[in-house]
Amino acid sequence: MRLAVFGFSCLFLILAGCSTGNAKYGNLVSPPPATGAPVFSPAAGSYNSVQTVSITDPIAGAAIYFTTNGTVPTASSTPYAGPITVSSTETLMAVAIAPGYVSSAVETAAYTISLPPPATAAPVFSPAAGSYTSGQTVSITDATAGAAIYFTRNGTVPTASSTLFTGPITVSSTETLMAVAIAPGYASSTVVTAGYIITPPPATAAPVFSPAAGSYNSAQTVSITDATAGAAIYFTTNGTVPTASSTPYTGPITVSSTEMLMAVAIAPGYASSTVATAAYTITVAPDGKVLHGNTPVSGAHVYLLAANTSGYGNASVSLLNSALTGAFDALGGYVTTAADGSFTISGMYQCTPNTQVYAYALGGNAGSGDNTASGMLAILGNCPQSGSFTINSPFTMNEVTTIAAAYVMAGFANGATHVSSSGTPLAQTGIAHAFGNVVNLADSTTGAALTATPAGNGAVPQSEINTLANMLAACIGLTSSNSCSSLFENATADGTASGAQPTDTATAAINIAHHPGANVAELYTLGSAALTFTPALSQQPNDFSVAVNFSVPNSTWAGNSEAIFQGAHQIAVDAGGNVWIAGFSTSTAYGLMKLSTLGAVLSPPDGYMGGGPSSPNGVAVDLSGNVWVTNPAFGVNTTVTVSEFSNTGAPLSPSTGFVPNNPQLGVAIAIDAQGNAWLPYGFGVAELSPAGEMITSNPGTSGIRTPTGLAIDANNNLWLATGFPQQTGFFYEFSSSGAAINPPTLGKYSCGVAPGGEDETEGVAIDASGDLWSVGSEGFAKESATPIPPCSGTGGGFVYQIEDRGGDVAIDGDGNAWIISGSGGNGTLSEFSNSGSPISPSNGFVGILYEPITLNGYAVVSFADLAPDSSGNLWVIQQLYTGDYSHQMPYSFYAKEFIGISAPVVTPLSAGVKNHTLGSRP
Repeated sequence: MRLAVFGFSCLFLILAGCSTGNAKYGNLVSPPPATGAPVFSPAAGSYNSVQTVSITDPIAGAAIYFTTNGTVPTASSTPYAGPITVSSTETLMAVAIAPGYVSSAVETAAYTISLPPPATAAPVFSPAAGSYTSGQTVSITDATAGAAIYFTRNGTVPTASSTLFTGPITVSSTETLMAVAIAPGYASSTVVTAGYIITPPPATAAPVFSPAAGSYNSAQTVSITDATAGAAIYFTTNGTVPTASSTPYTGPITVSSTEMLMAVAIAPGYASSTVATAAYTITVAPDGKVLHGNTPVSGAHVYLLAANTSGYGNASVSLLNSALTGAFDALGGYVTTAADGSFTISGMYQCTPNTQVYAYALGGNAGSGDNTASGMLAILGNCPQSGSFTINSPFTMNEVTTIAAAYVMAGFANGATHVSSSGTPLAQTGIAHAFGNVVNLADSTTGAALTATPAGNGAVPQSEINTLANMLAACIGLTSSNSCSSLFENATADGTASGAQPTDTATAAINIAHHPGANVAELYTLGSAALTFTPALSQQPNDFSVAVNFSVPNSTWAGNSEAIFQGAHQIAVDAGGNVWIAGFSTSTAYGLMKLSTLGAVLSPPDGYMGGGPSSPNGVAVDLSGNVWVTNPAFGVNTTVTVSEFSNTGAPLSPSTGFVPNNPQLGVAIAIDAQGNAWLPYGFGVAELSPAGEMITSNPGTSGIRTPTGLAIDANNNLWLATGFPQQTGFFYEFSSSGAAINPPTLGKYSCGVAPGGEDETEGVAIDASGDLWSVGSEGFAKESATPIPPCSGTGGGFVYQIEDRGGDVAIDGDGNAWIISGSGGNGTLSEFSNSGSPISPSNGFVGILYEPITLNGYAVVSFADLAPDSSGNLWVIQQLYTGDYSHQMPYSFYAKEFIGISAPVVTPLSAGVKNHTLGSRP
C-alpha cells in the first residue's frame, strides 16, 4: 500500500514561492521518486511447516524496516537484516527507504502456519532383532508417555486395528514382528520391524521305556534309557509334565499298580526332548483252590478263560501264557492244583479290559482217584481296566460255584469251554450283567450258596442250589460207579434221552440250566444220594429253574386284582438291564419302581412320584431310556393318564401327566421306531409325541371291547388284542399313521387256540419273523403271513380256563415264547418253541420259593407279567394273596428273576422295533 505525499510537497513549495508549472505561479521543483515496494519470499499464504521469509527491494541501497505486530513500519521499526523465521501464523509488514527516494509503500504478507502434531517415539524391541538358538520372549516399549503399541506377526503393516501389545510375545520360531506406537496428541510413530531368526539346537532323543507301556498281570520293573550321550532323564508318576525340576531317573522304577510314567531327557548343547509317556495297566488275578465239598482236588488242570466276543457259539478264549505256566493242551495253557487244591495264576495271563473271565478246573483227584469227568467253574467277572478282579483271593472252585456259574452264564454258554456273545455293546452289557449276577447266588470265598442277596431284598433258593451241587458232587467224588454216567445221561445238550451227553460235570450243569424241566426225578435222586452240601431239598421239585425272589418296598395292596391287566406289560427292562415295574405301593398315590440288574431297589420306597402317576399299570421304555407309564383311574368309567420319567426317575411329564384322565385311552403302551408312544384309543389307537402331545387319534370301529394288549412290529405297524372277541375278531392291525389295515397282513396262517365267546385276549408279542403271538384264557395263538407248523396252543403248564382273561407273552432271543396263563388260573409260567411246541414241564416253570399254589380252586401264589433281559434272565411279577380269594383281597408283589432260563434278547422292546431285532439276541 502506498501513502500520498504529493500534496504535502506542493504545499511546501507554494509556501516557498514555487510554481506547479503554471506560469502564473512561476516554475516548481519535481519530488523524488518513491522507493520500490518490498517483496516477500515466499509469498504470503497458508503453510504446514515453519517458513523462512526473505524481504528484498528492487532499489539498490534501500533499507527495509518491518513489523510483526500489525503496526505500520517506519524508519524506526526493526531493520531487516536477514531471513525471518515464521513458525506460527503471523503477519509481516515492511517499508523500504532509499536515499534520494521517497519511502516505499508499506507491503503486508500474512502467513498461516498449520504444523502437524509431533510423531510418537518409535517402539523399541527387547531383545533386539537377530539370530537366536532358542525361543525368545520379546517385549516392546515406547518412550512417549501413554503410547499404545500395536503389532503384527504376518508381515502386514500394523495400524490401530492390529493386535494391541499387552505383554511379552513368545517367539518360538523364525518370525518377523512389526510395531507402531500411537499416543494421544501425537502422530503415529514410524513402523519398526524386528526379524528374529530362531535356530534351535538339535533336540535330545526321546526317552525309551522298557518294558513298553501296556497291560500286565504282575508288577513291572521299568527302565528308562536315552540315545543322546550325557542326557539326564527326569520323570513323573502323577500325570504332570516332567521338567528339569522333576525327579531325576537314577535306576529302574517298580510299577506294582496301574500307573502312568512321563519322562523328558535333557543333554548339554541340546534342546529338551519331547515328553515320552508310558501307561502301565497292572491287573492281578486272584489265586484259588479247587474243592470237592471241603475236600481238596489235587492234580486238576486250571484254565483261565474269557468269553469270546466274535459271535454266539464260539469257543472261549484261553488267557494263560503257556510259556509261563509250563503246561498246555488243546484248551490252552493251564496250571495244576497242589495237594491242598491250591493254585496260582498271578503274572501268567493277559486279558482284554471289560471282557468276562472265568476259571475252569478239569480232572483231578478228590480222594477216589483221578476223575477226568470232574469239571468245575468259578466266575472272576469283568477284566478290570486296572488293579485286581473284584473277586476275593483266594477264591473257591467247587460244585456250588459251578452251579452258580453255569446258571448265570447259561444264556451265553454252549458248554464249559464255549462261552461267547456277538460283541455288540448291548451283548457286552448283557454278558457283563450275567457274570455279575453270580454274587447273588454264591460266596466266592467260601464256596457256599447264599440265602439272601448282598442287597438284602432277594431270597436265594439255597437248598435247591445245594441239591444241584450234590448232583455234580456225586460224580466228582465218584460216589458210585455210575454216578457220572447217570448224571450225563440225564443232563444232555437238548434235554432229551437222545441228546449229546456231556463229558464233564461243568458242562452237565450248563445243560441242566438250559433244560431245567428235563429229567427232574432222575436228577433229584442223584442229588439226594450224597448230601455233600446242606441244607438240600427235602422233596423233589417241580423243576430245577433257579429263581431269586426280590421283595419290593410297600408292595402290599388291598385292592382290586382285576385292576391288573397282564397285557399292559407292568414290567419292562431297559438297555442297561434295569427292571421297571408299575403298581407297587401302599400309599394312596404310588409310583414307579426300579430295580438294578442285581435286584437292588433303586427307587424310593413309594417309587418315583410326580409327573402325574397315581396308579401306574402299563410301562414301556423308549430309545432314550425314558420310561412311559399309563395310570388308569378306575370307576364307573375308567380314565387313563400318561406319565414319563427319565432313566434316573425324574418326572418329565407335567404334574397332571400327559392327556390327563382321557376316557378313550387304554392301559397298554408301546414305543415305535421314532420314539413315539402308542396306546389303545377307544377301539383304535392314539399316538403321543416324545413331548407327550397327541399327534394321532383313531377311535377305530365300535363293536369290540376296548383293546387290552398292544405290540409294534419291525415295520412300525401296531397290533391290538381285544377284549371279548365275539363276532369281531380278536386282533387288529394299524399302520404307522394309525390307519386300520383290514384285513390284517397276518392271520392267513395260524396255529393254536383262537379265542371265542367271552375268552379275553390280553398279551401280544411279535417275534423275529414278524409273527403275532396272543394269549387268551384257553390258550395261545400264533398268526403268520406264511405257512407255519400246526400247534395246540396249550401244554407246558398252560392253565386252561373257559371264558376268562388271558395272560402275558414275551419272546426271547432264540424266538421262544414265554407265556403266563390268565389270572383266572394259577398264573403259571410256560415256555414254547417258536413252532409252538411246549418246552416247559407239565406244570410250567415254578422256581423254588413262593411257587404258584392254589387254595380252594383259586390262585394264592401266581405269576402276572414278564420280561426277558439281555443277560438271559426272565423277570416275572409274582402275586402272593394273603387272604381268602375274592376280587377284593390283600396281596403283595415280588419281582422274581429266573436266572439264565431264557435266551438273551434285545432290550428295550423299542430298540428291537427300531433295529429290526425283535425276538433276537443282542
